[in-house]
Amino acid sequence: MNEVYGLDIRILDDKEVFDSWYQKMPEYRKDKIDRIKPLNDKKLSLGAGIALHRALLANGIKEYKVGASEHGKPYIIGKEGIFFNLSHSGNVAVCAISDSEIGVDIEKRRSFSEGLIKKVFDDREIQDVERSAETIDDRNERYTALWTIKESVMKYYGTGIAMDPASIHVDLGEKISVKCQAFPEENLNIFFNNYDEIMLTICSKNNNFNKVINFL
Repeated sequence: MNEVYGLDIRILDDKEVFDSWYQKMPEYRKDKIDRIKPLNDKKLSLGAGIALHRALLANGIKEYKVGASEHGKPYIIGKEGIFFNLSHSGNVAVCAISDSEIGVDIEKRRSFSEGLIKKVFDDREIQDVERSAETIDDRNERYTALWTIKESVMKYYGTGIAMDPASIHVDLGEKISVKCQAFPEENLNIFFNNYDEIMLTICSKNNNFNKVINFL
C-alpha cells in the first residue's frame, strides 16, 4: 500500500460537483471547509478530503474517523497499520497512503527572498544552488525543490515547523538524499516528481513510491 492520489480542484468550480462531494465528507472535514473563507482554499480543503476518501476506499475502508497527533499530524483512529498525509498547492490536492509512516508535500514553484533563503537552507545548499543555477527560474526551481523535500521530512516526523528546516540537509544529486540533525541515524527515501510547475515530494522508509503515483 504505497500510493498517491491527486485531484485537480478545478473540477470543483462546478457548484453541483462541489456540493455533491461536500455532502460525502465526514463532519470534521465539513467543519474545516466551513471555517475557511476564501473559496479557492475551500476547494483545496475539499480536494484533500476527496483524495483521502478515494485512497481509503481503494484500500477497503468506507467508514473512518481522523485524529491528530500532538503536533497536528492526522491519522486514522483505530487503524494502526495505515498511514496517510495530505498536501495541496495551486490547483492540486494530494493524499499519500502507506503501511508505514509517510510525509508528502506539493509546492507550486515560487520565489524566495534572501532572508528566507538564509533562514531555511544551510550554507552548503545555498552554495550548490547559486553555483548551479544559470537563471532566476533555475534558482527558484531548485529552492522550491529543496523546500518541498524539507517539508515532506518535517511532515514525515509530524513536527511541522517545530523542526528547524535548516537542520535538514538535502543533497539534490542523482539520488536525492537527506540528513536530519534530530535523527542522524535514520535512512529515509525521497521520491521527487515535477508536474509542470507543481513539485511533489514523498518522504518514506519504503522504496517504491515512484512506481505507484496515481493522479485522478
